[in-house]
Amino acid sequence: MSANQIESVVRLLYPTNPAFPPEFQNEALGLVRQSHQCVIGLKPTEEPARAYICTMLAAERYEISLNLPQPDITKSTVPPRTYKKLVKLFREALFPGSIQASSPMRRQKRAASAGTSTATQRRSSRTATPTASAVVSPSKPRGDVVQDLAEIASLTDAALNIKTTTKAAPAKRKIVRGGPKSGDPRKSRVYELCREMGISDSATEAVIRSYKQYNNLVKDRWGLLCGIIVVITVKAHPRLMEIGTQGFYNKLIRISHTSMNQEKLDEWIAWSNRIINDQSWVKRVTDPRSREAHYRNKSKKYSSGIGNMITSAMSFSNEGRKMDYEQWCEEMRTRIKTQAKA
Repeated sequence: MSANQIESVVRLLYPTNPAFPPEFQNEALGLVRQSHQCVIGLKPTEEPARAYICTMLAAERYEISLNLPQPDITKSTVPPRTYKKLVKLFREALFPGSIQASSPMRRQKRAASAGTSTATQRRSSRTATPTASAVVSPSKPRGDVVQDLAEIASLTDAALNIKTTTKAAPAKRKIVRGGPKSGDPRKSRVYELCREMGISDSATEAVIRSYKQYNNLVKDRWGLLCGIIVVITVKAHPRLMEIGTQGFYNKLIRISHTSMNQEKLDEWIAWSNRIINDQSWVKRVTDPRSREAHYRNKSKKYSSGIGNMITSAMSFSNEGRKMDYEQWCEEMRTRIKTQAKA
């Protein structure tokens, strides 16, 4: 963020182009830098509003002296409702313990209402008839009263032994949106999990990058991680799945110490495949022999889809058995062709 960018933001917020003092740009830039430490985790669609909000907060101290109009927030790419929420968020982070600043229009209304109430009190005091209880006669001569008031005014806080205590300003708190939770998978734990599942280093890096990209979108982050591990394992190490899909699933659930069942894991696998299937870092680790179709159209009931040689009452839920059967069929076709030529 530079001074020229601050000037362009000021022209958008205040089209009348008020004459801000030279130190205004430094104040706005300082708030922008401070906000990067206090307000983190903004969505990509909300990040462009950072410069607008910090510039507007820096301009608030000049509202009265420069008679600034209401800032035009329609030029920002963020919707007005979201913009107001972000203003409150930034104000609490940058100025903790402060009250919400009022606009010049609101101050004028309050001043007008205060003037009206004062005038009403004056009119009522003129027209009211003083009663006996309202008239108080001094118990001392006027000269003594004036002298006592002068002595009281000359006293200081030190003479009266008044101890003034200043309340310490509250510490600035960091506001993190969608940050990590205590029970979320850590990077070191992901490495251990992939190593125990027999996944290569390149595939492990793809798992970590996919999880880092999408973990803020879900609540069950262990479910997302297990789904990503299965999808990338199918693409990078199809031989691990050929040994036995169900055994791979059971081992993953056991060593990840999650309480999800097979049906829930199938849902996470399907969802993870949709979001990371076309990512470049996933395509780089994909093995040409990868068989992706075995989980795309997965349902609760499995149909063999092998042919008329298998009865309809029989079904295969194990990927290894399906591959064994296909290999047997290929061998039988080769043998039949050989015998036919002989």
